[in-house]
Amino acid sequence: MHSTPMISPAGIPLPRPLAVASISRDQAELARQLGRGRQAPLPALADDALLTLHMASDPSPSWLEPLSIQGGFGRIELVRGARLLRALTGIDLGDDSLAPHWDWLQSAVCARLAGTPLADADGLTRGGLAVAGQEL
Repeated sequence: MHSTPMISPAGIPLPRPLAVASISRDQAELARQLGRGRQAPLPALADDALLTLHMASDPSPSWLEPLSIQGGFGRIELVRGARLLRALTGIDLGDDSLAPHWDWLQSAVCARLAGTPLADADGLTRGGLAVAGQEL
């Protein structure tokens, strides 16, 4: 099958095809090891200390309520805020065992948002914009 060449009008650049992503053998091996779970001895801590990494088996956080985040940008309601913030920060806001540490947890989430469009965040509120005043 023959293709028709694209003729670009003067001054308008033609779209370029996307680059093909490639990874090295070392990167592929690391991805396989992480997918299976990985262990690393930590003799500096103790002779029998072992760091074990496992992939999360629960893909979604248990807290599905709206969340509002505030900062220098104003206040934004995130419908599935816990899920988004878990993806951005690695912190699961729906973990009930962390309830006694909400102040610390809120600060940790805001600090980990550095380098994202939400970097100016300085607080979180449970519920949406209609439920103001219930700080995490």
